[in-house]
Amino acid sequence: MQGQNPFYISSPDNPVPDDQLRTIMHCWDHDDMAGEEPTCEIAINPPTDVPWVVLSKVVQRARELFNKFESDGNISYLRRGIHIMGNAIVVSQSNDEILARLLPMQSIFCRSLFSRTEDPSLLDRIIEDLQVALVLLPRDASDRLKILDLLAEGFGFRYKRSSSQHDLDEAIKAYKEALELWPLDGARPLEIMRNLGHALWTRCQIGKDLSDAESAIHIYDELLPLLDPDHAWRPGILTNLGAVFIIRYEGSNDIANLERGIRYLKEAISSRSDDSRHRPRILSNLGAALSMQYNTSGRDSDLEDAIYYLQEALSLEDADHPDRLAVLTNIAGALHTRYWRTGDTSDLEKAIPCLEEAISSANGTHSRPMCLNNLAIALSDRYRLTKNASDLDRAIHLFEQVPSLMPKNHPTRPQALSNLGTALLELFRASMDGSVRERALRCFEEALISPNNHDRVSALWNSLTNFPKHPSPSDDIPLMFNRCIELANHLPPQHPKYAQMAALIAPHISTFMARELDVRQLFLATGIDPESTAEDAALALFGKGSKGIASPSIHQLQTTANRLRVDWERVVHEIRALDGFKHFLKPAPFTVLQRAAIKGPVIFVNISKSRSDAVIVTSDRPPTVVPLEFATPDQVDRLLTQPLRDFTKPQTDRRCKSVLKVLWELIVEPIVTALRGSLDVPKSSRIWWCPTNATIRLPFHAAGIYQRGSESLPSLYTSSYTPTLEALIRAREGQPNYSRYPSILLVGQPNTPGQVELPQVSEEIRRVRKRIPHSSVIMDDQATRDIVLSAMASREWVHLSCHGNINRDNPLLSHFALYDGSLSLLELMKQRLPNAELAFLSACYSAADDSKAPDEFLHLAAAMQFAGFKSVVGTMWVMVDDAGPILADEFYRRMLERKDSVPDHTKSARALGGAVKMLRKEQLPMWVWINFVHWGA
Repeated sequence: MQGQNPFYISSPDNPVPDDQLRTIMHCWDHDDMAGEEPTCEIAINPPTDVPWVVLSKVVQRARELFNKFESDGNISYLRRGIHIMGNAIVVSQSNDEILARLLPMQSIFCRSLFSRTEDPSLLDRIIEDLQVALVLLPRDASDRLKILDLLAEGFGFRYKRSSSQHDLDEAIKAYKEALELWPLDGARPLEIMRNLGHALWTRCQIGKDLSDAESAIHIYDELLPLLDPDHAWRPGILTNLGAVFIIRYEGSNDIANLERGIRYLKEAISSRSDDSRHRPRILSNLGAALSMQYNTSGRDSDLEDAIYYLQEALSLEDADHPDRLAVLTNIAGALHTRYWRTGDTSDLEKAIPCLEEAISSANGTHSRPMCLNNLAIALSDRYRLTKNASDLDRAIHLFEQVPSLMPKNHPTRPQALSNLGTALLELFRASMDGSVRERALRCFEEALISPNNHDRVSALWNSLTNFPKHPSPSDDIPLMFNRCIELANHLPPQHPKYAQMAALIAPHISTFMARELDVRQLFLATGIDPESTAEDAALALFGKGSKGIASPSIHQLQTTANRLRVDWERVVHEIRALDGFKHFLKPAPFTVLQRAAIKGPVIFVNISKSRSDAVIVTSDRPPTVVPLEFATPDQVDRLLTQPLRDFTKPQTDRRCKSVLKVLWELIVEPIVTALRGSLDVPKSSRIWWCPTNATIRLPFHAAGIYQRGSESLPSLYTSSYTPTLEALIRAREGQPNYSRYPSILLVGQPNTPGQVELPQVSEEIRRVRKRIPHSSVIMDDQATRDIVLSAMASREWVHLSCHGNINRDNPLLSHFALYDGSLSLLELMKQRLPNAELAFLSACYSAADDSKAPDEFLHLAAAMQFAGFKSVVGTMWVMVDDAGPILADEFYRRMLERKDSVPDHTKSARALGGAVKMLRKEQLPMWVWINFVHWGA
């Protein structure tokens, strides 16, 4: 060494003459070379030792050419630089120190050339040069860290082209050594950390090695706090970190890992980085993770979110992007799952095109068998729904391709064969072609004998359940016999299918004996006396199977279940096609349900052991939750089982006031505070109650403190009830015919055969008829079921003054007592009542009022709303007969008081409120007037 020049060497034994030095420079570098092979002898056979004065100029010239390439992109400069460096390396073979410095420099030149040409031989050259340099460098050399980084990068590039596990392992090894060499007191090498984390993530994706997952998590946890919130790397790192936690979940089944992975993916989505290249992959990974979480949690929200994110990923992914196949597969799977969950055929129709595109993208990939299988399953499901034969034919064609694309020992091949067998059985049931059935049985048999069949019990079961009940001489009875023994040996008596297996075998005992098969083996396997006769053995097996399927086979049960499911889906599909039933058996969107509150807030009351709340739904804001801190189920029970039970007996107002006061303080007053306060609902507005569970029997509409200077709900708001938000929406559908007076039917039944007399019914009908002279009246023996039903079909308003009875076991059989029998709610709901607007139920036992009533029983008033009436006036318990005429007279007076307008059923709630005030003026007991309630619009 001389001075500070690390490349200085002395070669006193073999000096090169000055003219030879000029020749070397000329042969190694001239402007016309442009990467061609050297022709002069010096270049072809370079000297073995060159003074540093020449090498330093050579290296400087190579650097100049490299800088010129970086400046203008002319690749010829780069090739000349590499050629010069190569010759410099050759003449330096005897000096390890210089060689260790020239090899990394040449690898940098070759790396730039590879980025332009993608010549794989350059990667081999880079890796070889760097490996030699590492061998030559001392362990403590400062350049070692940079060389390790370049070497790891080279292995990484080569892994992307070759997918060689060795290259990936070597890249990780080099990155780890580089990180270990980094001084602990210096700034962390962010790029090396990122690259090592990515390499570990890649290997973890391939091998599912949890140690790689732990190492990647450690690296990323250290790296993330070092990055700014809007750093371009952040989304990719968060995505990889989320994926690693999901892999850890798959290896541990610890749901906390899955939840943490989802949190990281959501953070990646919301990252402030401007780099949107990774967004489709992040969305896809998040959707797939949420689908995985749905399989564990069963929460509909997880499935809905999964579909949302996957659909967004699909919309952003280019048609030819390699990740699009995974997105298509995931979104089709999520849509198919939702179809099975909800029966919404539109999801199935959306899944099928996704799977068809996935198959096109999967040509020549290992994913093709899976894509073919998934599309075949979807088409089979659609066939069961529509019975379109082309769907089944296509499904079978696809199923047939799947096993042929798999090696014989593929773990999912037995299931693919079983899927094909099941589809062929569908075709057999449609065509009754015996050859099709034989093909199905061959599929089940091939699945049974396939290597790596990890579910042999299911394969045995498929084989046996599809064996003929009455075998012919051509059927392989000995094979079936051996299958029975094997299945019996697989199923211990406590197995859920043991009883079904016994019943499956029993009918074939005599056949086995007739073939002189050694049935004692089967008897021993099933726990039967080996000396039993065929009849005794069959009886014993049927006895074992009596708790299972006994008579029908498992196949018959499966067939029945599938047929019922298809019938169910078809009927639900037809119902949803009807006007107003789009969301039948599906949760309606909240924006739709909010329409119920367009005329005033709707209040849900829920009392439970865990917590109690009221939820107020308005038309213009999110739901408002009102905590009911002091309301408990025990307090509700006390309100129901003590005072209210005795309201039908003459009680003092003191007891009634006590109940209404407690109801006000526990539940209604906090709700009123919210209505007056943040919701700003004006006084005298209409409100609707939608109670749940046992609270349906509480008189919310009358709650209050009934003493001078105190408040009660009737003085603040006009209350109505509704069983559901959708019921209230339906009650407002269709506009009343304001161009004419409503047609009105009055039905009175004072002396119903077999019922207690209602002496005030005649007076009530007389008063109403006086108010409405043009009304139609049906009384006494004329009030038969057929006559009343026929008359109701053409009337807008119906006034029923008769007995009514609740059927607690089947609320739809609750009925009104007419002269010749009962008129049930089910019969009313079957009738088309296109004009129904208002029903007034007077003198009716409209709801159960004893402590034995179930939590969710059906008011006759609410049931009439389901039957089609938009507004209904009814009672909460047995009505005092004397109150009927007074209330009805005042109610209709208020409904008809404006002579300049046509009566409107939507005014019935306020009319009822005025009529109840009349009862209070008549000094009737409190329990009498709080009995009357309004349901609907």
